[in-house]
Amino acid sequence: MQEFAQIISPHIVLEKIAFENGKGPIKVGVQYAKNNLWKEAIKEFYKAVKQQPDNPSAHYNFGLASMVVGKFDVADKEFKKAIALKNKNLYFDALSRVKKFRDEQIRLQKQVGGMN
Repeated sequence: MQEFAQIISPHIVLEKIAFENGKGPIKVGVQYAKNNLWKEAIKEFYKAVKQQPDNPSAHYNFGLASMVVGKFDVADKEFKKAIALKNKNLYFDALSRVKKFRDEQIRLQKQVGGMN
């Protein structure tokens, strides 16, 4: 019964995410993220992507922070860029996770829309 309730009702699932370390704006962005200062973290990771467009960690971290604040399209794009730069399981896992979150958001919107 509990499984069925979770399928049809909104629920929170906590997932642990791990940022990749780096220098400059990546390092600063990670510190902001660790302190739940997502707006500031996103600004730093965006800066890192602009300064280091060939750094997969910059794209991955920008994608993670974007995913946390619900910007799934941005996250999807950044994870794909990270994968294109470096074939790493961590990046594929993140891409899979953002697709799952986007699908759950769509499902929830349909459920809420059907209630009106």
